Amino acid sequence: MKETIVEQSIELFPNKGFKETSIQDIMDELNVTKGTFYYYFKSKEELLMDIQTILPN
Repeated sequence: MKETIVEQSIELFPNKGFKETSIQDIMDELNVTKGTFYYYFKSKEELLMDIQTILPN
């Protein structure tokens, strides 16, 4: 599920922007609760840091 959250975020952030994309937006796309997000990440910023480690420069 963590990878799925990351993948969905990678799709949403460029379209809506990091600041404008809410955790709820991401979770709505995946049809899961916010609790699922917080099980894997402490914050949206932590999610972004994870994304930056997997994307090529």
